[in-house]
Amino acid sequence: SYILSRDDPVSIIPTVNGDDPSFSITSGSLPIGLSLNPSTGVISGTPFLSVSSQTVTIKASNELSHQSISLTFTVLVSISSFSYPQSSFVLTKNTPFSISPSVDGDQLSFSISSGSLPVGLSLNPSNGIISGNPSQFVSSQSVTIKASNEVSDQSFSISFTVLTPISSFSYPQSSYILSAGVSFSITPTINGDDLSFSIISGSLPYGLSLNSTTGVISGTPSQSVLPQPVTIKAFNEVSDQSVAIIITILTPISSFSYPQSS
Repeated sequence: SYILSRDDPVSIIPTVNGDDPSFSITSGSLPIGLSLNPSTGVISGTPFLSVSSQTVTIKASNELSHQSISLTFTVLVSISSFSYPQSSFVLTKNTPFSISPSVDGDQLSFSISSGSLPVGLSLNPSNGIISGNPSQFVSSQSVTIKASNEVSDQSFSISFTVLTPISSFSYPQSSYILSAGVSFSITPTINGDDLSFSIISGSLPYGLSLNSTTGVISGTPSQSVLPQPVTIKAFNEVSDQSVAIIITILTPISSFSYPQSS
């Protein structure tokens, strides 16, 4: 049996013992684009149509004898392109996901050639679809998918990140009255993966700052301010939540007297 690549020239030379042989097709046919040389038995040409398991019987004969042999031909389109919509994906944990490849070629199969998919995802070996519900947090997990048939193969690498979306975000209080010159720190309560924090409206009083990685607001306020609102956003690549707090800075009473005591 022969598995040929469509549009690629081919030449198949027989081995034959005997004098003055001639060759002919006694049953079946060769794939379109191939021909049999009746003097040499060479099968040659460029197949240009896909076929699956096409059988032909060739007879070698002279004036004293003959022998026949059956050949099976499969002609496939080699893989000319193979890709997924993106080379990296950020997924939401426990949320259904599915991607389909773009691929050209015949009788394809798909396999993982290196790395692995996040837990909860699987590869369909027949169509290359990656689907499922990712169930564990992962950061930049790489996998290489190979598309192949019996005449060619191509690979494509993908990086996956799986994040838990933010389900809650808050600070211990919504309003704070602080003393100027006294150190201060508050830590948020938050659920989610790979978080960042930013100020989206208002501002913190002078001397306080927001840690963009932890969400901690800390520092030593140095000036009195009237109630000052600020809105903090917590976010990752799959979700975000915001919370507003009000901060007032007061100078504590350090002395108190009247001009005279009597």
